[in-house]
Amino acid sequence: SSPQLSSAVRTLEETERNQILKILSETRWRIEGKDGAAAILGLNPSTLRWRMHKFGIVRSGTKEQD
Repeated sequence: SSPQLSSAVRTLEETERNQILKILSETRWRIEGKDGAAAILGLNPSTLRWRMHKFGIVRSGTKEQD
């Protein structure tokens, strides 16, 4: 893969991570329900949780389990 493609993928992942964080903040970290972050993002709650894990997104004040 070219450096340009690698950079584009990294930028896309950063954009996705930032969008997830923004919506989580707006929903006060509510993931499920009609007003939850998953619904706003058009994702299944389990998919959102998987992406949060993938991007290392953890609510401050909580510990991520290994």
